[in-house]
Amino acid sequence: MSDYDSDDAANIQGAPNTEKRRRLRADYRSAIAQAEENMQEVLNGKTKIDLHSELRQVNELFLDVKATQDAALDSKALLLIAEMSSYKVQRLNFGGGSFTLEDFVSKVAARLGGSEQSAVRNHDDASVHSLNSDNLKWDALAETIARISTRVCIPGFMYGAIAVEPKQREFKRRTAKLVKDGSKLRQPEQLAEEDIVQQENETSSNVQLIYRCLEQVQPVNFFKFFINPDSFSQSVENLFYLSFLVHDGLARLEDKNGKLLLSTEVPPTESDLQRGVTKLQHILSLDMKTWKDAIETFDITKPIIPTRVSHSVKDNGKWYG
Repeated sequence: MSDYDSDDAANIQGAPNTEKRRRLRADYRSAIAQAEENMQEVLNGKTKIDLHSELRQVNELFLDVKATQDAALDSKALLLIAEMSSYKVQRLNFGGGSFTLEDFVSKVAARLGGSEQSAVRNHDDASVHSLNSDNLKWDALAETIARISTRVCIPGFMYGAIAVEPKQREFKRRTAKLVKDGSKLRQPEQLAEEDIVQQENETSSNVQLIYRCLEQVQPVNFFKFFINPDSFSQSVENLFYLSFLVHDGLARLEDKNGKLLLSTEVPPTESDLQRGVTKLQHILSLDMKTWKDAIETFDITKPIIPTRVSHSVKDNGKWYG
């Protein structure tokens, strides 16, 4: 038998007195030794063993259990008593015959309307459930048990749906893997240095064109100058090019009687900057709604800045970003 004299750590109910725990363990060891001795007598055929007194003794000892190791002793004692009870049941005699599980199964099957021989034959495989349960008279067995049962019927509650339909498995349709034709793929065009220079030259030319237009019509309404009523995209481009003139000090905006007028300006010199002359710039956003509202408000019918010719891009298997 294992030694259980090692001390436990304090548990949730507090560590019991050491001397009291030693007495408790001694009583448990005595009960376990008595149970093991009785087990040997049961195995030798003796059936007059008072299991109730042993179980009552273990239950009284359990009232003082405070630590896990003491509970382990209690579990061992209960296990021995349960094993003795099982052996005694198997050796019970009824009218000169011993009790066997096979006889019990066959009698229950006969009470349910089945065959005793089939019940005994099926017992080795599974249980009474091996019989055809649809043909058994379960009501007759329930009536017999109800006469000797003192259990109070209680209401039961059903959890979940009344009827559950099994989910249909969805089968995904398999399609052939798409194989791309490499000859039809569009590759991005690699911009060379001369392409970038050409783009910069085009920007400079458009800025100069807008400056010459401003010289001819200044002072002019700010919106009337850069908005093209025929093209929203060119209106955005005109505003972009105009921002270069404002940044370089070649154009200015001023408010006269609530009207925003645009005119040319002489760039400040170094001496002007040293005297404290500063530039004030603003960020202006232009969307489609603002563009349409400005055309209607200022009655813009013709663009002051000429409409530039759009260059068509040839579809040569390349895309431009």
